Amino acid sequence: MRSLLFILACCLPTVAAAGWADGSGKAVPDRDNMRSAGDFGVQLILTPDDADFRRTWYSSTTPPRLQTTDRVRRGASVSAMLIFRGCAPDTTGKCDVVAEFALVAPDGKRSPAGSGPVWNAAPVDGKLVLSGASMTVGFDSTDAPGSYKIIAVVTDRITGKSLTLSTAVKVE
Repeated sequence: MRSLLFILACCLPTVAAAGWADGSGKAVPDRDNMRSAGDFGVQLILTPDDADFRRTWYSSTTPPRLQTTDRVRRGASVSAMLIFRGCAPDTTGKCDVVAEFALVAPDGKRSPAGSGPVWNAAPVDGKLVLSGASMTVGFDSTDAPGSYKIIAVVTDRITGKSLTLSTAVKVE
């Protein structure tokens, strides 16, 4: 399995008032795996090891080096992680952001892949936040090799903003 190690500060853009921006503040256009609506932004990232991804994210005092991938071998799994910023609080001061995941096979068949809360706490100003919601999918010998698409629909229930993100994973 090929994986990519990258430095979060260089490759994970921050969110500006009008969307994503790089470290110097220059606007970065939305991509399939990185969407924004005003100050609400979400990025979908694949990793071969969600536990290590979370451990690295939460234990690092400097920009973390996170293991990501776009490939998985049959017999292994891949996890879809969500990083976001800019949720709106309700009258109690808490955000209410949720995600629904789906998997599209090479033949075009779409399967629901779970849902869960992204964030149900006060907004974290000025920082990217690792979502509590993620999806892990395993592939075995009965799964067709080829390009699968992982989709996440992330909704801020307070503002009604909804972002649909997707990324491909090649099953070998």
